[in-house]
Amino acid sequence: MKDSTGISSGFEYLYRAPYGTPEDRGAPPPAYRRSLENGMLIERNVKVRRRDGSELCIDVTRSPCWADHGLLGQTPRSLR
Repeated sequence: MKDSTGISSGFEYLYRAPYGTPEDRGAPPPAYRRSLENGMLIERNVKVRRRDGSELCIDVTRSPCWADHGLLGQTPRSLR
């Protein structure tokens, strides 16, 4: 079997169907939140759009110096 670059990989990827979303199992939907933990600014469940248009939630950790420079609350270009 060859991948998209034409290189023979010797194996085939097998994917399983998803079990469902956390909401299907009774969990609350992911909600954005920001906190200061162990000296790091942590933003949880930041929605990021992928090239294919789908979205996923990621956690972003950064130094609190972002707040010192007035950047807190602004989205870095890499996350837009």
